[in-house]
Amino acid sequence: MRLWINYFLVGLLATSFHYLILILLVEVGHLKAETSTFLGALCGAFLAYILNHRVTFTSTQKHRQSLPKFMLIALFMAIVNGSLVGVSVTYLNWHYLQGQVVATSLLFILSFLLNKKWTF
Repeated sequence: MRLWINYFLVGLLATSFHYLILILLVEVGHLKAETSTFLGALCGAFLAYILNHRVTFTSTQKHRQSLPKFMLIALFMAIVNGSLVGVSVTYLNWHYLQGQVVATSLLFILSFLLNKKWTF
């Protein structure tokens, strides 16, 4: 249970950072939501890696072993995330934050399972 709580708290912090980058790039930088969420997801993923490595999974692996795996998963998740937000904005006419909340909800458990099984 502690593992899930730590993962959730780390995810909350990393997701908040992701959303901050997303909103800044859309509202201030005037970038498309898909591009902004992709970049925000990668920024949040880097923060999540550091905290998950130390706090959630207390991994003893060297970064050269776990970081490439984590970033491969993060890249995959960022692509799926950007695609989901793009579909929600383009085809469903949702506000980009609505699409982002749905994408975050769908990808949370998948990212946990992939990182638990393969990364750490």
